[in-house]
Amino acid sequence: MSIEEFADREVEDALARQAQDEELKRQREEEDPDSEEVLERERRRTAAMDDWKDVNPKGSGNTKRM
Repeated sequence: MSIEEFADREVEDALARQAQDEELKRQREEEDPDSEEVLERERRRTAAMDDWKDVNPKGSGNTKRM
C-alpha cells in the first residue's frame, strides 16, 4: 500500500465518521429530552461514569505512587 492509498483511506474514514457524527447529532436534536428512552440512556451513562470514577480514583494516573 502506498502513502497515497493510505491517505485516501484515511480521508474516506474521516468523512464517514463525520457523516455518522452529524447524523447522530441530528437525531439527538430531534429527540424529546423527557422521553423514557432518553432519560434511561442518560441514567446508564451517568452510572457508567460513576463506576469508572470508583475504579479510577483522582490522582491515580501517570504517577509513580501506588
